[in-house]
Amino acid sequence: PPAVLDAAARRMLEDYDEEWGGFGRQPKFPRTSSLDFLLRQHRRTGDPATLLAVTGTLDAMAAGGIRDHVGGGFHRYSVDRRWLVPHFEKMLYDNALITTTYLEAFRVTGDPAYAAVVRETLDYVIREMTAPGGAFFSATDADSEVPGTGHQEEGWFFTWTPAELEEILGAEDAEIVRLRHGSTPEGNFEGRNILHAASSIPEVSAATGLSETQLHTRLAAIHARLYENRGQRPAPLLDDKILTSWNGLMISAFAQAGLVLQDPELTGKAAAAADFILAHLRENGRLLRTFRNGVAREDAVLDDYAFFIAGLLDLFEATGELRWLDAALALQDDQDARFGDSAGGYFFAAADAEALLTREKPTYDGARPAGNSVALQNLLRIATLLADDTRRGRAEQGFAAFSEILTKNRPR
Repeated sequence: PPAVLDAAARRMLEDYDEEWGGFGRQPKFPRTSSLDFLLRQHRRTGDPATLLAVTGTLDAMAAGGIRDHVGGGFHRYSVDRRWLVPHFEKMLYDNALITTTYLEAFRVTGDPAYAAVVRETLDYVIREMTAPGGAFFSATDADSEVPGTGHQEEGWFFTWTPAELEEILGAEDAEIVRLRHGSTPEGNFEGRNILHAASSIPEVSAATGLSETQLHTRLAAIHARLYENRGQRPAPLLDDKILTSWNGLMISAFAQAGLVLQDPELTGKAAAAADFILAHLRENGRLLRTFRNGVAREDAVLDDYAFFIAGLLDLFEATGELRWLDAALALQDDQDARFGDSAGGYFFAAADAEALLTREKPTYDGARPAGNSVALQNLLRIATLLADDTRRGRAEQGFAAFSEILTKNRPR
């Protein structure tokens, strides 16, 4: 009942950091499942506190060093409370989930800054994380080689000294970076600077005498020059595996963005990745889990099915092409047959997979949503699209199976 949702929202808000956004102290993770829930709670109830917790978090993340202000995308998490110092690894799944959260916030608020973050993040994925054939790579490392030393250092690739900035940009543009991004001689990370939004656009506009429009144009050119120069540094290692589950999340991000922003190019990126998965990570109608160096291997698990089916449903909604719905339904039938539990919900491994001591039924939404969370949502979406009472009943059976977990920590 709605009281369970209300209690969950109250519990989350008790943990909200009103000063810096996010939940808890440090380290801070994006926790997109919580943000998405609060956005839906706000839409259902109109409660302003739930929306403020989301926008406060998204604004702080967009301003912080967890966001790559030069190259786009987000690092994995912040080691501090302010979202300033990240763990510099970049994960495909983080950027997919963060994109859809900013996109949903744009739909709720109409704030164009959120749409800009969506486009910037997806541009980064297109440039740096897209494999030949259209699927998406998995991650880039936090460490990179420091030129001339032969040793690896976390974050060096993404950070700058004032002298480096002035040499690349000249004194005038380096001063704009100092004002906007907080570059200092002492630095904020091991003697170097993580660029962040140290001052607002109006503040920098007033200090420089540039109009806000001129400043945005100037900053875009500055970021492009820094990105070009950074590209000459030894880059962090790329994890070039293609994972079905993580690709499913990014397919959803591109498809939803294409629909909401009315951008067919973004929808096309989603379609290319989905076509790749269907062509190269499916065998006898069943999904496989990973692809690298031309070889697909490993039986798919629940996350692969649930996340990829969700991506296909998003593609269907974005394009209206029945082939995406047909593919989703075929995979849903396979998931129901091989992963379903007669008591409700889904097991992580298929019934015909390697025998384990126990068959786990994942329920915890952590850095990525639980397979069952997405799987039950898929059932509800399909049931709505097709007026399918059987699939709606399967979803309700799943909620019943997890009812104790959903209610046991309910606050008084």
